Amino acid sequence: MRILILITTINSALSLTLHSRARQYDVCKKLGGGESPSDVFLAVMTPRGVPHPARKALCDSLDRTNEALVVVKCEKPNEDGEDLQNEILRSQTLAGAAWSVDYIEEFVRPRGSSQDRCYSMRALGRNLREIRERSGKQFDLSILASAGSQMVSILKSLHNDFGLHHTDVHAANWLVRIDDPTQLALIDYGYMAPITTAMDRIKELQEMVITLRWYTDLNEDLYVPKKILRRFGEINLDRICPPEVVPGALKAIIEYVFSLTPETFDPEEEYERIRALFVSLIADPSTDRIPWAEPKHIKWTHFTPVVASVAFEPAAVAASSNSTVSPVHVAQSAAIDASLRAASAQAVAAALQYGVPRFY
Repeated sequence: MRILILITTINSALSLTLHSRARQYDVCKKLGGGESPSDVFLAVMTPRGVPHPARKALCDSLDRTNEALVVVKCEKPNEDGEDLQNEILRSQTLAGAAWSVDYIEEFVRPRGSSQDRCYSMRALGRNLREIRERSGKQFDLSILASAGSQMVSILKSLHNDFGLHHTDVHAANWLVRIDDPTQLALIDYGYMAPITTAMDRIKELQEMVITLRWYTDLNEDLYVPKKILRRFGEINLDRICPPEVVPGALKAIIEYVFSLTPETFDPEEEYERIRALFVSLIADPSTDRIPWAEPKHIKWTHFTPVVASVAFEPAAVAASSNSTVSPVHVAQSAAIDASLRAASAQAVAAALQYGVPRFY
């Protein structure tokens, strides 16, 4: 009986469909959202009222590079915690940045007598925490240095180009891009805020390097760096970075970042100085692409998609009635629908020819 209930629950979750005005989102699975009051789903986007004939193929092969996969985030009404309106606004503000999440649209879903606020975004790959846990091994210095170089560049862009700081750059908020797993993206903009002091920048850089230290082992005390930074002034780097765990070169960078002060911090030069420290540890300093030693933990690098990719044409469109601001670089509805229909037809043909591959 319990097994039947479990199967029914799973089937119900997988058959969940979220509707916007022009599109529908057939849910593949629910994603973990930490302590957030939001529901987060990985889904397949289709024209509304047109079921995706290759939905099962897409959902069964979630690691495959396919732009039809999207993430939908829905916030329950009257919940405290993450501010979805702020996240939507920031997603639209950051549109076009190579390291940001591509915003698609905002919509609502009924919940009893009220409504959830939802928005959709392009799916990315796995987060670095998941990759680290799947590998079961420490990240070597070449991976740490390449990731650190990219993280500094992303924070420099966020801080200097947009005047914002993230405030929550822990291990699960750094994701690899689904189209290029050697490049990082930064997600989760709900608590993002304008920079007011140099210390906002410095603390974010400190959180970042403590996050890199976490990848050398799975010490949960270091997973969310804020837990350590709340004790700012009491940090003993010799205790946090024992030589048998943390490479000396990484510890030297951590020590440098923790030596920064608001009085001497130069927002035009300091990021490049820190990035140069990471680049100096990379075997080929001409690139900071992450040299994954075991790409099996980032599965899409191994496979060529048999389900056709959906091409989104970037174009500005009028905001829906409940949009926070007018979207910029948002895919045009007609182009999305046409691409999805074409991709669906190709996916059916591919599924008939090759079958539905399963990688687990």
